[in-house]
This record gives sequence, structure tokens and C-alpha cells, in this order.
Amino acid sequence: MKSLPLFFVSQGRRALLIGGGMQAEAKLRPLLEAGFEVHLVADVLVPNVERALTDAGAHYEIRHWQEADLDQADLIIAADVSQQEAELLAQLASVRHIPINVVDRPSLCSVTFPARIQRGDVQLAVGTAGKATLLATILREEIEQLLPAGLGELAEALAQSKDRWQAALPKGAPRRDWLRSVWQEAKLGLPLQPQAVADWLQQRLPAERTQNGMVVLVGAGPGDPDLLTLKALRALQHADVIIYDRLVSPAILAMARADAERIYVGKNKGLHSLPQDQINTLLVEQAQAGKLVVRLKGGDPFIFGRGGEEVEELLAAGISCQVIPGITSASGCSAYCGIPLTHRDHAQSVTFITGHLQNINGNPQDSELNLPWTSLARPQQTVVFYMGLTALGAIVAGLLGGGMSQDTPVALIQQGTCPEQQLLLSTLAEVEADLQRQPLASPTLIIVGTVVTCAPQWETRKG
Repeated sequence: MKSLPLFFVSQGRRALLIGGGMQAEAKLRPLLEAGFEVHLVADVLVPNVERALTDAGAHYEIRHWQEADLDQADLIIAADVSQQEAELLAQLASVRHIPINVVDRPSLCSVTFPARIQRGDVQLAVGTAGKATLLATILREEIEQLLPAGLGELAEALAQSKDRWQAALPKGAPRRDWLRSVWQEAKLGLPLQPQAVADWLQQRLPAERTQNGMVVLVGAGPGDPDLLTLKALRALQHADVIIYDRLVSPAILAMARADAERIYVGKNKGLHSLPQDQINTLLVEQAQAGKLVVRLKGGDPFIFGRGGEEVEELLAAGISCQVIPGITSASGCSAYCGIPLTHRDHAQSVTFITGHLQNINGNPQDSELNLPWTSLARPQQTVVFYMGLTALGAIVAGLLGGGMSQDTPVALIQQGTCPEQQLLLSTLAEVEADLQRQPLASPTLIIVGTVVTCAPQWETRKG
């Protein structure tokens, strides 16, 4: 069955919906959203249909349909009707030249309902001529993930500023190129409020646009590439330059645009391939060259990732920047090991701590971990140490000295969420000795608290 996709101008049009069951319920919502004046006729109404009609103030009658009901209709939807009624309604609609959709009977339809994606006035429709409606639904779900929530507001803002950008740009390629660049940025993230979107576009209008590019700080998550957010994936696939850290896995880098320049600036146990101030300068220079720069960090950029420092530097240089959060290691690693960070029976709060040893008087051999141990040792909380493997002895001593019980459970998670993940379950009293028997390497996360006993392997840890 061949078909031509069209958009039905629905505002002020009358839709006759025959039937009040589950099939009618599926068609009612898009009709109301599109602005149709809905008139429903049915022998029986299911509660959801009645509620939707009442909420919308739509007209309905509890009775059997009559031929006269078709006279004022601009569109007919036959739902929850017998085959004989469906054939009759299709014939009557054809005689009157009224479009009709007979639910689940494509051979009787003159119009079909596509799987629809809507962002304000922007709509996309996926149809299969009634042959594979489930496939159309799956395709719609795939496309939904690619479109920012504020797309409709962007279309409205473009319409409101149309005179300005059309006057500034000649027809053809200049307009397409400008709009394509706006769209590339929009896919990385748009505000949700209409005025905020309008302000966002205002900064990118041709007469006001600078030559600078932009920087997007992206959280790569704890390691598993499937934990990357959709917005982060879009950023990687549009980046000109990717400046990345040591904890970013090759599998995540493989998702990036193939011809993007990759610059490694990782840090490992105090050995920096590039000092932080030089990383900041690099970000500014790449953006000033007009490039879309992705600063890719393990975990979340704003949790022990020095993302705040980089944003401050970029804003001071007048560089447009945004942050795409990632799943922080504490959440990802604990979840993959079956350890809840909070639990009604164990912990009502969770504290994230950096476990880096601090040098005293500039001497690497004379280091300490100066933390509020008494408050960290309080019961009914979970304490998570990032980058604390080297400082494990200091952590154990500090918590015990702060009053925490030596029987407090401890979990050490190496390369959490990755195929190489290893888990060591122990207690404060035994963890250093256990680590000697089962050595782990960085990156290793340390979780302290009774929530660790929720791990499925806790009872068999000594087996």
C-alpha cells in the first residue's frame, strides 16, 4: 500500500472518534494534542478515555454511532468496532471524501497514524504503510534519543529572529552553514525554557557571533562505555578536538568522531603529562582557533575532576563552555558490586573524599592525609575515598583514631564497571593485610561503612 506523508492542519477541525475502548484511548491523545475538536461516540467508555475527554472538555455521547455523525467530520477514526462496522464506515467515508483511519485494519484506511516525534512545532513522523507499526515505534524511539528537548523552542526562536539572520546572511550555503553550526551546538545541550533558548540563540546570531569555538566538559563515567550519557555521546561525535585524561577508556574514545584530534593530558600518581595551568591554556587556545573542544574526564567533571578550575579559566577568557555530567565512580562502581551508597538500615548520608596524600614542606617522602576523621567516623553514613589506594594506611589509621570500629566493613573496587573489575571485601582491621594477599592497582575506589555488607559476596568473602 503506497502512501504520501502529509501534515494534517488540525486546528479547528472536527475529528469523529467512534469507540471508547483501548484502541480509542491510543488515538485520543494525539488528536487532542494536535488541537482537533474531538467528538466521540461510543456504546461504552473505559475510565481512561472518559477522564481524558473530561479533562480536555471534549464532547462525547454514550450511544451507538449513526450515519449522520459523519456529516460534520473532517477526520474519522473507527476504533473498537466490528469488521462489518469497519467496512461500512470505510465505505461511508469514501463516499463523503472524508479521511478515515480504521484502527488495525490498514486496507480500510485512507490515512494512517505514524509513529510521531514532537518537540513543540517540530514534528517527525515514521510510517510503514501499516505493514510494521512496531518497527515504526522502535525507529521513533531511536530518533527520540538524538533530539534535544528544547528543539521546539529553538524552532520558535529561529522564527522570531528570522528577519535578523536572513538579513545578515545571503541565501543558500551561508545560511545553511550558519544554521548547521547552530544545530551542532544545540545537539550538545539546549536550555529548556523558551526565553533561555531565545537568549542562547541571540548569542549565536551572525552579526553577534565571535570567531571563538566552544569547550564542552564531558564526564566519561567510571569506565563502562554503555554508561556514557546520550548528550556526552553527541559531544564526542561532533568534536574537532578531544583533550582526555588517563581514566578515559579506549572503548569510549572509539565512540568519538573518527577524524577528531586527540590530545592526552593524563595524570598518574602525581606524574602529570601536562600541568593543570597548561591544560587550561590549551583549552583556551583550541577554542580561540574556532574549534569545538571536548574536555573528556573520567567520572564526573565536577567531582574531583578540576572541572571547576577549567570553567573559571574559560569564562575569564570569554570562551563559551558547558558541562555534561557523567556517572561518578562512587555511583557506578558501588552499583556494579551490589553495594548501595545509602540504605535505610545502614546509612542516611554519603561523603565523597579525595584520598590524595598531601606533601609536607614539598617533600614527597613526608606526606599526610589531613581530614576531619572524627566526623568521618560517625555511624550511619558511608564514606567513599577516591584515589586513596596509596593512602590506605593513613585512611585506616585516621578512621580508627576518629572512633570508627575496627569491624567496620570496607570494599576496595579496582577498575569498577570495566571487564577488569576486581572487588576486595574486608574490614578496617584486616584490609591492609588482605590487600597484601590480593594486591590491587589504581584506579581503586574505597568504600567504608556497613552498606558494604549488602554486597552479594560479603558472607562468602573468606571462602
